[in-house]
Amino acid sequence: MGPASSTRSKTSSTAPRRMGSVSEKSRSKQQYYWNVLPTELRIWILKLLAEPISEEDDACQPYTKSTYAVVCKEWRDYFEQINFRHLIIHQYDVSVLTEILQGRRRKLVKWIWLRLELPWYSCSVCRTKEIPKEIRSHISLFTKALVGLLTTLSSWRDEEVCSEGITLELSAHSPSDRHHFFRELRDRHKDTAWSKEVKDIDVEHNGHGWTQGFRIEDPDSDAISRVFGSGSLGLRLDFRAAPVRNLSPQSRNSTKPSTTQSRSWKPRYDSHKKSTQTTAPRRKLPEVSVIKAFVLRRQFYRIFSMSIAITPIVESLTQLREFIYEPLRHADEKHDDQNFFRRLSEQHNLFANVFSTRKETLKRICIFDGCYRDREDWVFNEIEAHHTNELVSAAFHRAQEARVEARKRLSASLALVSKNFEELHASPTVDAKYFFFQFPPGDEHPYEDNLVPKFDEWTRLRYLSLTAYPQNQQDCSHLLHSAAIAAWRMPQLQVMELWNAKLVECWDSNSGSAFIFRYERKSETGLPKIVLQTSWNYSLEETTIQAWIKVARGHIKYFRELECECLSISPDKENFKKWQIVKLLALKGRMLNQTTLQQMEWEAERY
Repeated sequence: MGPASSTRSKTSSTAPRRMGSVSEKSRSKQQYYWNVLPTELRIWILKLLAEPISEEDDACQPYTKSTYAVVCKEWRDYFEQINFRHLIIHQYDVSVLTEILQGRRRKLVKWIWLRLELPWYSCSVCRTKEIPKEIRSHISLFTKALVGLLTTLSSWRDEEVCSEGITLELSAHSPSDRHHFFRELRDRHKDTAWSKEVKDIDVEHNGHGWTQGFRIEDPDSDAISRVFGSGSLGLRLDFRAAPVRNLSPQSRNSTKPSTTQSRSWKPRYDSHKKSTQTTAPRRKLPEVSVIKAFVLRRQFYRIFSMSIAITPIVESLTQLREFIYEPLRHADEKHDDQNFFRRLSEQHNLFANVFSTRKETLKRICIFDGCYRDREDWVFNEIEAHHTNELVSAAFHRAQEARVEARKRLSASLALVSKNFEELHASPTVDAKYFFFQFPPGDEHPYEDNLVPKFDEWTRLRYLSLTAYPQNQQDCSHLLHSAAIAAWRMPQLQVMELWNAKLVECWDSNSGSAFIFRYERKSETGLPKIVLQTSWNYSLEETTIQAWIKVARGHIKYFRELECECLSISPDKENFKKWQIVKLLALKGRMLNQTTLQQMEWEAERY
């Protein structure tokens, strides 16, 4: 007992010191072995661990990138740059964002994607519209998540984040969307704006309008509205909800247009007189200065309200530089005149009034207001063909006139607020004809060069792409001549592109009408170049060529000659898709996100 107890006591008295020394040695030994590796080998190991893994390997992967960051300081510095560069957060992540993003981690964040996940729904309701209870639930979820995120970011200072600022992306979808009629969303929900390559989607499900990976039957209007959102207002904020009651009241003059702004536009359409009245929010969202870009891609189909979602968000981003807007609309909503024209009015207010308040900071605007499956023109043609009743036909033509009026005012407003832009891409709601008509003083003599200097220059604009709708050869020549006068006032212009892709409904088939005009300051040959591509065999008149020679001579110090080219476009008459024309555009990579382009290509092949 004695010796044993003495040994035990001796062991217990010396064990802590001996175990501590062994632990320190082993720790330093491990650190030594990592540090002794060549720098190239250490970098190769870190890159190997950082590579994305497939879904099959993900199930058996014992560790994630977040666990690698705790190995040592070098691993932490390396993997935290990757982990926090692009953040995809859901509504339940907002509450812990402040706790996680502290100190040096804020400088690592470049992109925050608030990807809202709406509740699941069963197949028994996939063919029906959302009920009011579901709509209220979605609005509450959206309001709480967005206000919480902006409140967190409002406390961040510019010196705490990276010099480029943070990009905020917004989307909403239900996980059930990809399990019913919209099977193309099955793998698309994993695509990101920074993805290098979108995987090919293998839709094996038969049913809900799909057979062997191809859509053979369109979903009905109610099934589409469940995914896109019921009603034209879209997903909107509730300024009476608890999360926003304590926010600062909105100033009376905060939404009032300035002297350079066009007033809120109301279309001249009888059924729309009451529907254009929308209640202005009583509160404003927290102001955020660290968000430099706002992105809404067409990846998910849920629509956001312009007046009660997008507009308040843009107003709260005080240092916004880039606005990328790629909504995908549901064509059937045009059957509801009040909803359609309310949307046009909201779009005008957003682009004209809100952009005017941010024209000093905004540098890049990309607007691609698409329509689901390119059915926009088909719907209008079908309505016109079947409206034999005189009263109905008259109402339809009034609607068409209001549509043209909307494009006219929207295009003119963009021309006024875009003086400081470096890049502008807008389609299809913008018409280049009315954008360029801001340069001439009137319609009688719109192309006299001596009248042009009365207008301000676009001193920073480098890339410009707009949709244009010339009706004939003369209209095309006038448009291109007016565009040349405008380009002469853009000393930094590198590329200008005017285009359209329109579906023409025939009795036996669908054919496409296409138009592309491009001016390049420096083409592949090193010379300035203009190209005209049409499906109507239009040509470049001599007066038009001379006007663009003046532009090239003003842009290039040692001007030699201007290359001119006229080409013919032959769209697929059996199955015309807008992608057939978009893929020919030189500015498509600047107009749309690369992931969006790949998704559009896949849709054109499968639909």
